[in-house]
Amino acid sequence: MKKSRLIELFQTLEKPELRELKKFVRSPFFNTQKEVSVLADFLINNRDANKFPPDKTTAFKKIFPDEAYSDVKIRLVMSALLKCLESYLVVKKALAEESDTKIQLAEVYRSRKLSRHFQTTKTLARRSLSSKKERNATFWRQRYALSVEQYYMESAQGRSAALNLQEVTDALDTFFIAEKLRQSCILLTHQAVYKSDYRHGLLAAVLEYLRQYPQMLSEPAVGIYYHAFYALTHAQEEVHFQNFKNHLFLFSKHFPEQELRDLYLLAINYCIRQINEGKRPYFREGFDLYQRGIQNEIFIEKGLLSRFTYSNIVGIGLQLNEFDWVENFLKSYQPFIEKNHRESTFSYNMARLEYARRHFSTAISLLQKAEYKDLLTNLGAKTILLKIFFEQDSTDLLNAHLDAMKNFIRRKRVIGYHRENYLNIVHFTGKLNTVNPFQKSELKKLKEEILSAEPLTEREWLLYQLEEMM
Repeated sequence: MKKSRLIELFQTLEKPELRELKKFVRSPFFNTQKEVSVLADFLINNRDANKFPPDKTTAFKKIFPDEAYSDVKIRLVMSALLKCLESYLVVKKALAEESDTKIQLAEVYRSRKLSRHFQTTKTLARRSLSSKKERNATFWRQRYALSVEQYYMESAQGRSAALNLQEVTDALDTFFIAEKLRQSCILLTHQAVYKSDYRHGLLAAVLEYLRQYPQMLSEPAVGIYYHAFYALTHAQEEVHFQNFKNHLFLFSKHFPEQELRDLYLLAINYCIRQINEGKRPYFREGFDLYQRGIQNEIFIEKGLLSRFTYSNIVGIGLQLNEFDWVENFLKSYQPFIEKNHRESTFSYNMARLEYARRHFSTAISLLQKAEYKDLLTNLGAKTILLKIFFEQDSTDLLNAHLDAMKNFIRRKRVIGYHRENYLNIVHFTGKLNTVNPFQKSELKKLKEEILSAEPLTEREWLLYQLEEMM
């Protein structure tokens, strides 16, 4: 039962949804099988128990107390409950978007030729759309859908002179252009990470159209992705990123939470790529984006802050020596980290801060105190220890740590980029530890090797240590 699609979906439900589902399965419109209601109640009542989910035998006895166990029967009931649960989620989503609900109702009234009902609903739908803060592609899709319904209604009534065809085509154009630009940014981002190759279809025509009608860029849904697209494709021309950032700050209120979060991450990832090319001013740009995002709770999702975002914010703050700000952030946002990872994430990042402050003994104590179940966090912690041992000239400890770290990487089968990166860190730290500081040719050769090695996230630290020898 644990691996069933029903249980996987069931475990994502929040308590208010469980209460709603209990009522939903009792509606004869959606469910007429008593067994489905019994199974739903059984799962709901036991959802928070330590032994959830129960095995199928226990569930069967609850549903069919007087029958011998039948795997086929329990599977059929589970399948029926899954369909009912899916219907609940679809209905819940449909009712949550007031504008879409009213547009669909307008379509119903129009198809039934109820003009008075249609006009009232159309007015309410327009009012609902006008009251929304969002001006993203979804807004323009809804605007287009409502305009189409109005067109169908008016043309059916023979009011050809008053047809709203311009409104229909303008709304469609704005929706398509905004969505096309957004999808193009997604393709470019994915392409950069996974080295994929995509066809961009009508994008060239869209860009040409915007060159002819630049006034469309004043529409938030169009302008923000237009400048994001050019920032991604013309990364060396900083004006595009600045335009994108300005639009992001100016029009934040016009985008829903998830889309705004994606836009911020798009801007931050641009900064990271620039940083990776050696452009240090982008540390400050990225830090400012993170600060603004934190202030406006853009990175908080369902009351939680991703531990990866938490660590990324710390990392960029440390690069700028914003130690006091980082400490305040670490302590203030620790409660927002998922409970299972809260203590280890906090201690690891506090250790990063204490290492940056040169409080080595405190950093070591923090690293030894937490259990790092996440493989990459574990490797990050080992890297901090490696740097401390090297900088303290603890040769014996460093050699033992390098051997243990190398064995750990191989034993854990760290894959791909991360495997090569951490093996390179171990390799070059070992070389730094044994190179003759009086042999300038050896130091120069080692520097060239470090500069050309890929991947190597600790390149800057290694080069700094090498410069200290030279």
